[in-house]
Amino acid sequence: MRKTVMMNGSHLTIEAGMTAPDATTIVERKGLGHPDTLADHLAERLSRAYSRYTVRHFGAVLHHNFDKLALLGGASEVRYAGGAMTAPVRVLVNGRAAPMCGGERIPVTEVVEAEIRAFFAERLPEISDHLDIVFNITSNSSPGAVLTDDGVSDRTRWFNPRSIDDLRERRIRLSNDTSLVTGWAPENRFESFVRELVDHFSGDSDFTRAHSWCGSDVKLMGCEVPTFVVTLMAPRDQPRLQLTAVICS
Repeated sequence: MRKTVMMNGSHLTIEAGMTAPDATTIVERKGLGHPDTLADHLAERLSRAYSRYTVRHFGAVLHHNFDKLALLGGASEVRYAGGAMTAPVRVLVNGRAAPMCGGERIPVTEVVEAEIRAFFAERLPEISDHLDIVFNITSNSSPGAVLTDDGVSDRTRWFNPRSIDDLRERRIRLSNDTSLVTGWAPENRFESFVRELVDHFSGDSDFTRAHSWCGSDVKLMGCEVPTFVVTLMAPRDQPRLQLTAVICS
């Protein structure tokens, strides 16, 4: 059954009663210490920290984007009963943020650096003192800003507002991006198994507390057919862990 409704001027199509997927399921999940997961979570935290600051000081969330953030692994020298970092982890903060509003400076780099260090102190305390943070944060206007004799384009004010009155979205509902998303719910038993297994090997669990050497950089890909083999990628030079399980209908 298909139903289309209007919500705030947008078309939303809902399909119900669809046939369930066939027996083949392929799932990939990255653990809490995987660089992609860390980068995503850190970018979200930077956005929240910047937003809190601008709401507290100016009464609105100013334009920013930190989603181009990247992490580059460092290097270490590992020995029995010891080791040392020989090169730091590089945190490349790429993006844009309004550096001031109404003539008042926003300490963007200070807010961002404090949040980065707090994040690593929580998630990877062993390397929190071995970070090289590189800032590449601009306030360039978005493409499409055309100057005319009649005035200044709104786009040129996005990252340099004279006040929060320059934020057009406070006057009219706007979307600043488009995306296409698909999803399926609820999880089947195999999807739940993969998610819970990755969280067990990378999050707070009896296994990680007893095997701290294993680290949390985990990536798992599983295929249900319906007898499946799950391969857990362990740190380099460590034996590969392989688990086999059978899902019974």
